[in-house]
Amino acid sequence: MQGTHSGRGFTLVEILTVVSIIGILAAAAMPSYFNSVRTARLSSSNSNARSIAIAVQAVSMKTGGRSYAGLNLADVGVLKQLSNMIPINECASSTAQATSGGWTITVSGTGNTTWTISPSNTSLCTTAPATIILTGS
Repeated sequence: MQGTHSGRGFTLVEILTVVSIIGILAAAAMPSYFNSVRTARLSSSNSNARSIAIAVQAVSMKTGGRSYAGLNLADVGVLKQLSNMIPINECASSTAQATSGGWTITVSGTGNTTWTISPSNTSLCTTAPATIILTGS
């Protein structure tokens, strides 16, 4: 007795072969993709830290340029330089980003002349973003 197989469609073996090839290709590509994402996050975080530093320096220059004393992130001039929002640390968890942009910013020194901008959380990157230190006189 002969079946009425019309030759249309694929056999189960053909489908399994194609699915297994796609799986192997995906498994080979995923580590490279995740490495690229980590590298992009790190670059973005370093760039955002520099943006904060440049905004602080710009406001300092407008007010005499010798000291960072009296400046803080709530300063209207600093926020204006940052387009009214603090750039986030892409390497930080979403919780840290929501509270402080993912940065720990300390102002210290005699007369508050030293700013340290460092990542507060680096859980999403294998290498920590840069810490930037601004020192005025």
